[in-house]
Amino acid sequence: INVFTKSGTNGFHGTAWEYNTISALAAKNYFLPVGKVNPKYILNQFGANIGGPIVRNKAFFFVNWERSRRSQAVNGFQTIAPVSIRTGNFQGTGVTIYDPSTGNADGTGRTPFQDNIIPPGRISTAAAMMAALLPAPNINTTSLSNNYFASDSAEYTRDTIDSRVDYNPSSKSTVFGRYSIQRTNLFDPQPLGAAGGNTLDGGQPGTAPSIIQPVGIGGTYAFSPTVLLDANFGYTRQGLSAENSDIGTNYGLTVLKIPGTNGTSRLYGGYPQFGMTGLSSIGNPNASNPFQFRDNVYTTAVNLTAIFGKHSTRYGLEYEHYGVNNFQ
Repeated sequence: INVFTKSGTNGFHGTAWEYNTISALAAKNYFLPVGKVNPKYILNQFGANIGGPIVRNKAFFFVNWERSRRSQAVNGFQTIAPVSIRTGNFQGTGVTIYDPSTGNADGTGRTPFQDNIIPPGRISTAAAMMAALLPAPNINTTSLSNNYFASDSAEYTRDTIDSRVDYNPSSKSTVFGRYSIQRTNLFDPQPLGAAGGNTLDGGQPGTAPSIIQPVGIGGTYAFSPTVLLDANFGYTRQGLSAENSDIGTNYGLTVLKIPGTNGTSRLYGGYPQFGMTGLSSIGNPNASNPFQFRDNVYTTAVNLTAIFGKHSTRYGLEYEHYGVNNFQ
C-alpha cells in the first residue's frame, strides 16, 4: 500500500466535512416485526483540513483532523443456569448428581445426593459467589437453551491528525517532513453484567484504547537532468491494548480465593474464565484479554534514478526494523 500525504500550496485552501448515518432515519428492514424500530446505529465522521504557504514558493504546510464516532446496539441470546440449579437443586433436570466423596476414585459406586439436591455446605464459596452475580433468565425461563436475552450499547471513537511541511531549498532539491497521530477507543460490553461472559459481537470485553504515531522525513536531489536521488526515513510507534472493566481488582485470588488466578502485575487482574458445557461462559472467557502491544517499526529507503538515452534505470535499497514488544 502506498499512502500519499497532501502538500500545501502558495494559496490558503481548506475543507470541512461531515458524514452521518443514523438508524432513526433509515428505512426499516422488510422483515422487522410490526411496531419494532431499527436497532440503534449512529455513525458520525467529521473533520477539516487547511494548507497554505509558510514562505511563498519555498515552504508550505498542510494539516487535517478527522473524528469517527460510532454507537450501536448489540444483542444476542445466552444460556444460563436457572435459579434452582444455582442453589444445587437438580430436580426435574433429568441429570443425576452424585456425591463425589463416595464410591471409588474412578467414579464408580458413588451415591446420589438425596432428592438430587446438593447440600448448601457442599457448594464451593467461589461457585456460590459467581452464581450470585448471574442475572435471572428473562425468556424461556424453564429452558436450558437461549433463556436469556441481552442488549447493550457498544461504542467506538477515533481521532486522526495528519500534518506535513514541504521545503524547497533550491531548484534541484526538495525536503518534506510529516507527522500523524491516531487515537482510538472501543468499548464492548459483556452480556451478563457483573458475571461477565463473552461479548455480544465476539470482540474484546471492556475497553480497547490505542495510539499510533508515524513520523517521516524525506527529500530529493537532482544531480543533473538525468540523475535523481530520493531518500526517505520513517518511524511508527504502535500502541494497542485491550482490558476488561474488572482488571483493577484481583477477583480470582482475593475475592473468590482461588489460588494462582491472578499475579503481581495489574494486567493479571480481573475475573478468571469459568467454562461450563452447555452453558454460556462467565468471568472473562477471552483468552487474549488483556493485551498490550508496544511495537516500533523503522524504515529507510534510498533510491537513485538514472536515464541513459532511451533507457531509464533505478537502483536502491530498503531497510526495515521491527521491534515487537507484546504482552498477551
